[in-house]
Amino acid sequence: GSIYFIPEDKENVYVLETLAKIMDELNEKYSKSVFDTEIIAMPVITTEPNKKMIIRKFEQYVTDTISTTLSEISSILKDPNKTIPPSKYAEYIKKYQELTSIKQEYARLIEQEIKVAETEYEVLIQQLNELQDRVSGR
Repeated sequence: GSIYFIPEDKENVYVLETLAKIMDELNEKYSKSVFDTEIIAMPVITTEPNKKMIIRKFEQYVTDTISTTLSEISSILKDPNKTIPPSKYAEYIKKYQELTSIKQEYARLIEQEIKVAETEYEVLIQQLNELQDRVSGR
């Protein structure tokens, strides 16, 4: 199972309600043994245990994502002759920007600064700077 934290706004509520209806229809059409998925939307009450849980899940996600990205970048940087196309470099930059955006959104949701995975962020920035020299056509 998975848990996703989605900010409450009209568009997100509409999308979640629509997805929940689709899941209900699929569950009715197919037997539960073949297709058993459900969407449950509930408010997250801002308590210290809930904030800590959100931070833990966020840290796990960021650490896993950065680790995978760093592994890819490291394999490129190990070969001094290897270059990457600008589009691949743009993907890595976009991933970093998305992580930063998610971090800011989570911090807003729990109303406190999130200081997790700071070292991983710094290493990713360093690796992205090194990788910039390997972009073909520069």
